[in-house]
Amino acid sequence: MIFGMWVGSKGTSERSFTIRIPINISPWSRITVTPGESPLEIEGHPAAIFEEHGFYVLEVYGFPCEEAAYEILPSIQAGVIWAALRHSIALPFTRQTAAVTYDELPISGETEITRQFLEKGWDRLDGDYPWNLTVIKPEHKRLAVEAVPGARVIPNIPDQDIVVKLSEAMQLPHPEKVFDDEKLRHALNTYSSSFFQFDDNARFITLVIVLETLNPNRPVPQYVKDTINELLVQVKEVRDAYEKDELDSRYEDYDSLLNRLTWLEIESIRQGIRSLVAETLQSDPDVSDPEAVGREARDIYDLRSALVHPKRNHPVSEGDIQAAIQRLMDIVPRVLLVMIAQVTRDS
Repeated sequence: MIFGMWVGSKGTSERSFTIRIPINISPWSRITVTPGESPLEIEGHPAAIFEEHGFYVLEVYGFPCEEAAYEILPSIQAGVIWAALRHSIALPFTRQTAAVTYDELPISGETEITRQFLEKGWDRLDGDYPWNLTVIKPEHKRLAVEAVPGARVIPNIPDQDIVVKLSEAMQLPHPEKVFDDEKLRHALNTYSSSFFQFDDNARFITLVIVLETLNPNRPVPQYVKDTINELLVQVKEVRDAYEKDELDSRYEDYDSLLNRLTWLEIESIRQGIRSLVAETLQSDPDVSDPEAVGREARDIYDLRSALVHPKRNHPVSEGDIQAAIQRLMDIVPRVLLVMIAQVTRDS
């Protein structure tokens, strides 16, 4: 090991496997860790959340075999996402599992690194695994965690609350389906990334992008589409009066206009976001007027447009951005929670 190494398993004779999920914590949140070994419980399995070298680590214990751990892993991962949304925080983790590397290594002599293993009575290591990736580890092996130690500013939510919300998601019919919806996955990743933006403008835009990602891109009403089709016919007639010519751009200019007119057949982003929020939050019992929230989301998108395409006479104030962030931090998790509940229903 070049950079760092520490004890990574119990190394006992009893055969059992553990799910280990390192969790990045944004500077905007903190987990209060309950002291004691395995103080929590997830689906009948002892569990713990603890700090370890710049990460919070969720471990779930007591699986008789790797297969049993792998079977429940997607549900637990979905539960972590659910818990983060319920608390309006980010708990980003690596979904893909890393393999334990088995390579018997005798421990000879006491050094600063080997002392911790010798104190456990180990005279050898059976292997190691990376510190920052999800693993299914055999507790009955003598394993080391291989890492590049480094300081991290870790911003308070009790670990019991994380597990309660995580367990809520595991009661959904098919929690693992949250990973099957590509658009929803992208939106969740974008939401998580917003917690790592230190600039208010960047954080605001990132949160709006979550709603843009989920925009259903519906067609406009037929009467609007009919008008667009009439325009398309007229522009085609004008365009076809010209020849394609590198020295004369008029044909290409009108062709570009045709492409832009075609996009008008899709509902505008601002209207799409309004519909998305209003319709999705119909399923949130804590939202008394989803239509009003939808209009709010539309207006917030207009603020985003004003920020990205500024006008000299209508500057966007810092107060407007901060107020919009506060609203988005309520609206966006609600929308995502409802959508997760929808995609994880029975087929």
